[in-house]
Amino acid sequence: MSNGTDLISKIFSTMEKYKE
Repeated sequence: MSNGTDLISKIFSTMEKYKE
């Protein structure tokens, strides 16, 4: 039950993609 961590990981991945 690590939904919180999974959400953060997804946000970070999206942020990195937007930063490019």
